[in-house]
Amino acid sequence: MMLLIAIFVILLWSLLGTAFLRVFDNKFSDSAINGFEIFIGMGIMLHALNVIQWLDLNISILLVFLPLLMAALPSLWRKLKLLRNHNWLLFGVMVFLYLVYWLFLKPEMPLIAWDSWLGWELKAKQWLSHGLSVEMVSSVQWLSDKAAVFNVTAEYPDGLPLLYYIGQVLGDENNQVLGYLYGLCYFWLVYLVLLRLHQAGADWVLTVCATILFLCMPLLNNHINLQGYADIWLSMLLLLAVLALSEWNKRHTVTNGIRLALLLSMLPLFKTEGWVWLGLMLLAQLVSKFLIRKHRWYVLSLVALFLTVWFFIGTWSFSWAGRTVVISQEFIKFGSVFEMLLMPAPVANEVFTGLFLQNNWGFLWYFLPFVVLFWLLVKHPKHEQVTQTFFVLSFTAFLFLFFFTGASQWAENYTAVNRIVLQLVPVFMYLLTQVFVVWQQKRVGEPTL
Repeated sequence: MMLLIAIFVILLWSLLGTAFLRVFDNKFSDSAINGFEIFIGMGIMLHALNVIQWLDLNISILLVFLPLLMAALPSLWRKLKLLRNHNWLLFGVMVFLYLVYWLFLKPEMPLIAWDSWLGWELKAKQWLSHGLSVEMVSSVQWLSDKAAVFNVTAEYPDGLPLLYYIGQVLGDENNQVLGYLYGLCYFWLVYLVLLRLHQAGADWVLTVCATILFLCMPLLNNHINLQGYADIWLSMLLLLAVLALSEWNKRHTVTNGIRLALLLSMLPLFKTEGWVWLGLMLLAQLVSKFLIRKHRWYVLSLVALFLTVWFFIGTWSFSWAGRTVVISQEFIKFGSVFEMLLMPAPVANEVFTGLFLQNNWGFLWYFLPFVVLFWLLVKHPKHEQVTQTFFVLSFTAFLFLFFFTGASQWAENYTAVNRIVLQLVPVFMYLLTQVFVVWQQKRVGEPTL
């Protein structure tokens, strides 16, 4: 029963996403529907619930979406009739794999993550009891504030609690609906990736390998099966946003722009790290416009030169007008304006053990050098460069975070490292499959300028 409710929610989100694109793009055509509509609809629903919270409205106002849903039905139906045989074949394979997952891994298992039912799920129950607009606090001030309720995650983003709220509004007291949505949405994401690989020219062998890759990462599977955390949702949205940015660079249409804007706006809804990924996405867009392959080698050479000088130099200082510039192996200082430590925190064992030695990702990260070389050496269409540039910037930011900031203290128990890596894994897996598609098509030897 709860599985049918989860599928019903998926269909509603699909209709809502399609309707939204139709309303805001007067040139919208059925061919523009590309499968992202499920997540677009989810984002519209979450943003609508946020507006209800801010304006203290009744949830029944969501019924205004009903005419839009009805208007989107013909478009979705026509799109289904346009699908080719290979689309249906691949969809049938994914349905079979999901049924195997449903039979053996039991996604209806109750929520067991203690910090989730003390935080995210509890917040949903508090909204049901006190209303969506109730004030929540995470400090002792709730003892003297009769209008506020206490929740340890009061300052955290509301994306995941709102998903629990949707399930509980539909009568799901045991969070089974969201348990199904974790798996349904991820399997749909894999289906979309496989379709893109097929369009890029991947044969069935590579398609099977990509399917195994996306469905057999141990830690990723844990986050799908043991619901309660937002990391897997952020990782799915991150890959979708990267793909949407690539599509927008390929074709500057209104539909692609709306799709990209909505997906980017959803990143901060689930975790505060979403703001960082959003900033890096915009930076990747800017950098990829100017960073041709020759420039990449210039940047790499400058980094190598800096590391060489930093490793061999002694302390060097220069004073002018009462300000002192100091460059040493320990820190860089420009008077009282800027100072940065250069000695990395001693967490290399924890970071690289999480990537390469623990049974979290199998052999996935051993392919990292090939993906970086692929970015450096092979000529790519402009719309694909932004995906690769985003990953390089993001992985660099990940290393900087744990080696040169206070976040290094969280690396010691591996949890923080693994969660941040989890958010990047789908993007990295997609880039890795791109490497093999290009290699399979024997395009590696093409001119790269």
